[in-house]
Amino acid sequence: MGRNNNRSFGVISLLGLVLWVFVSYAPQRAWAENPDITEAGDILQIVLPATAGVATLFEKDWEGTKQFTKSLGTALATTHAMKVTFRKLGPGESDKYSFPSGHTTSAFSGASFIHTRYGYLWGIPAYLAAAFVVYSRVQADAHFLDDVIAGASIAMLSNWYWATPYSPQVALTPMAVKDGYGVQLNVLDTPLTNPAARSEPEVVSYPRWRFEFSLRRAYLSENKVTAPSDTGTQFSLDHFDKIDDPTTTAAVGLGISLDDRHEVNLWFAPFESQDHGYFNTPVLFQSTVFPTNTEIRSSYRLYETRIQYDYNLNPSGPWIGKVGGALSGKWAKVKLEMKNGPLAAEVQKWVVLPLLHLLGGYQLTPKLLITADANWIRMAANRHFDGGISLRYQLNRHWDVGGGYRFYSTKFDAGAIENEVTYQIAFFSMGYTF
Repeated sequence: MGRNNNRSFGVISLLGLVLWVFVSYAPQRAWAENPDITEAGDILQIVLPATAGVATLFEKDWEGTKQFTKSLGTALATTHAMKVTFRKLGPGESDKYSFPSGHTTSAFSGASFIHTRYGYLWGIPAYLAAAFVVYSRVQADAHFLDDVIAGASIAMLSNWYWATPYSPQVALTPMAVKDGYGVQLNVLDTPLTNPAARSEPEVVSYPRWRFEFSLRRAYLSENKVTAPSDTGTQFSLDHFDKIDDPTTTAAVGLGISLDDRHEVNLWFAPFESQDHGYFNTPVLFQSTVFPTNTEIRSSYRLYETRIQYDYNLNPSGPWIGKVGGALSGKWAKVKLEMKNGPLAAEVQKWVVLPLLHLLGGYQLTPKLLITADANWIRMAANRHFDGGISLRYQLNRHWDVGGGYRFYSTKFDAGAIENEVTYQIAFFSMGYTF
């Protein structure tokens, strides 16, 4: 149970971090980079993993030293491989190595190891320091929000695979004797912290938590914008050059199975892209008229936070059926500016929509599961549909991998902005159940 609490605290910290950075960054006011915050983040992303490594040496925790080396090495190698593979443009087209954030991977590798290995007392301030590193990258406009989500997720998953709580090699356990009770002293040849020496019973207990990291390639099919919705000129960002399409993005989710029938899921999924192109006719956008035959740069961000409840209709059979509902909070931000001119304008707005959720699936083998799901609503000028099919393979009782396809289409009218956007998404996911 203690290890499960460690994992759940780490996931909640990540999701809380996402919300904190988003709420801090999203309000309708201009942010400018603070060089002191940026420099402090640069320092902390080195200090945190260094502290974790030095702590293992100070404690003479040689098993911890090995675990941290493997955890940090796996996380950094994965991050670097993804950077050179996907070559995602950073904000402002700064570089092509924005995804995932290396600073965040480094900081969260140190923080999550300190927490897992040495507990809450050291873990809480370490996570706060890692959160500051994330904030430093976003406020500096060095990374998109999904870049830092990916970096933190990679670090935490790597840590959960390699790291275990620190325990001494001497253990006291209660025992019963003929005329009373006693205590048994066990001196272990292999430390309790050695993952190869652990033996965990195959027992399903509730609540069960599941963290999922989803790596996505999102292909833009449509993106129509009107701002304000009643007087602005509708234009299509999908008619621009699509320099950032398909875009690489990430989503994270936390599922809680309360028992074999009831579960709650929390998801955060951002879509972020930038582009440039020309308008065929003058466009009125937020009281600013953008002319024709002039290169325009666009920045588009759509963040969706979803909380969802599901009821499992058939928890014991090979056929799976779930029905439920969700609340979807969407935040959209669109910015236009002339490449070589004074004109610039932006708009951002929240909207909340209820959704109906349906899921069906079949257990092909004890380890292989295929599912199809859909989320839908149509209400006044707002509509939403997303659905897809996925295949998931259970590696062991904790780990699973999967992949599939999703179709995502939403239209909302928030007064200040009307946005109709459609993506087709190919994804790979990794889940950890605890």
